[in-house]
Amino acid sequence: MAVVQTSEFQYYAGLDPLERRLLYEPIVLEYAMIQSCNLTREEPESHATVNFDNLQSDSEAFRVLVNKLAQVCDNERGGNSVTAMTILEGTSGPEFVFAANRKDEEETRATTRFVTNLLQLAGQNPQNLSSDALEKRVLWMILAFNMSRITEYKDGLDKALGLCLEDHERRQSEDETLKSELQKLREKCNFSVNNIREQEEIKSLRDCERLINLIHNAQLAMTGIKKAVRAKARGSEFLKSEPWCELKHYLGRWHSYRQAASFIVSAATAWPLLFQDFTITSLPSSTRISKPIVQSDLTAVAIVQHMEAFEKVKMPELMQDAEDLRRMGLDKTIQIQLLKRTFRPIVHAEVLIHHYLAKNGITRPDRFWRQWQYIGASKPTCRLCHYYFGSHSQSQIQVRPSHLNLYPNWRLPEISNEGDAEAREAHRKLLMNIAEKVRNDAKRTLQQRTTKSKQHDSNTYSATPRYLVKTSGSTNSDGPAYCEVDAVDGGVSLWSP
Repeated sequence: MAVVQTSEFQYYAGLDPLERRLLYEPIVLEYAMIQSCNLTREEPESHATVNFDNLQSDSEAFRVLVNKLAQVCDNERGGNSVTAMTILEGTSGPEFVFAANRKDEEETRATTRFVTNLLQLAGQNPQNLSSDALEKRVLWMILAFNMSRITEYKDGLDKALGLCLEDHERRQSEDETLKSELQKLREKCNFSVNNIREQEEIKSLRDCERLINLIHNAQLAMTGIKKAVRAKARGSEFLKSEPWCELKHYLGRWHSYRQAASFIVSAATAWPLLFQDFTITSLPSSTRISKPIVQSDLTAVAIVQHMEAFEKVKMPELMQDAEDLRRMGLDKTIQIQLLKRTFRPIVHAEVLIHHYLAKNGITRPDRFWRQWQYIGASKPTCRLCHYYFGSHSQSQIQVRPSHLNLYPNWRLPEISNEGDAEAREAHRKLLMNIAEKVRNDAKRTLQQRTTKSKQHDSNTYSATPRYLVKTSGSTNSDGPAYCEVDAVDGGVSLWSP
């Protein structure tokens, strides 16, 4: 007998029971297979490590800047603070519009203050600091706002270094240089992060900066750590060298803060008008909907049967695949997901901004700063956001390439006008389009036992800007400049192979 959960108040953002089943059942099936069935991971091509000589246009440099600004606003691990941003042409200057996955009003106000202070510091340089000194001040401001995330990065790096040292000993390597470098770097992780008192906060920031500088210097030279990361964290070695892959990840995350500070300061020199007379618009996070599937004893076979009924096609091979995977614990994993109190989908930050722009008729290029129609984000877009934006093919607004990771706690925005039949039909078509793509994913995964996704949702490599400088003939114009970084969506780290 089906077990149905009920609650006093249920909110589904306009989705009827059939729509919820069509969208969320294949999502839950696909996610459960990823979690429990030991699938082969196929990393998306957009996240292959590619060396770009430099960015070929100012618009590409601009996209990196927006991503970096979003990144430094994403100050908590776990997904709630994932941030998206776009920059519009305001009435008297640029308008920075940002949204987060799930921040409350106070957290959103704190982010607004941080962005305001950051842009003012980089753009006005009130103390007339040298470029290096200004970069340091910007870095400290970023680190202070991100202290919660940095605490976890410190612990993660320390753990990865310990595991790499154990791996080094286990292999009975005679490379004493590598061992010494790993130990030295681990010693730099041995500090407390405390921002209760100003004096303690300054010490924490100084210690963080020293660690970042050591990481930066290590990747400039062909050090033992750099050689080891390149040799042991490559694709073919991935499963055998997980500690080194984790080390690569945390080195990249720490180094990305220095890169962000450098890029923001350089951008303020290249585009001074972007940092003057600006306004900040913060969008509220969405409301979580109620649990979209109330039947908690759902099975993979039942989901395939529902697919058959909707598509009016028998799928005996998929039914057998679902039965085979049941023995691997697939049904149990599905039911664990359905019982989670946290299975309450939200609108992701990029979609919040896109919905805001569409609702307010902000679609023409001239409404965007420099006519660059771009929504940046602190993370690559997830699989469902990728399908959402792919279903808006008529839009010229670009977003970050996707890592194709799947998150069940994703939903569409509410219909802007429930009384508008055309809007309701467009919303229904959008949902059906996304649901079809997820069904196809689930079928493919059932048959092939592979999934397209990435281990970490952030880049293990980050933009590595060299310089953003004005052209020699530039005077007071807000002119481009020249920008060298390694990739638009984040770039390739010198830690990469």
